[in-house]
Amino acid sequence: MLSVMKVKVSDKHQVVIPKAARRTMKLPKRGGYMTVKRVTPTEITYAILPSPAENIERFAGILKHEWGEQPSVKLHKMRDKEWD
Repeated sequence: MLSVMKVKVSDKHQVVIPKAARRTMKLPKRGGYMTVKRVTPTEITYAILPSPAENIERFAGILKHEWGEQPSVKLHKMRDKEWD
């Protein structure tokens, strides 16, 4: 647990999160994504979101297991098939 740290609020209402706090919070690196889930007068709750590249990597090849090596071939067959 970190000790109490003071931070200055800029004219634009921005704050710099101290390095020790960033490490503890495991914030995303520059260009990463996070979402604010809840705000109270004394607390902010956040969640770290995967980057778009991480999402693509996570779902890459998901159809290969179900449809074999070339899911695109099966999709073309399904699209070209006459529907009853």
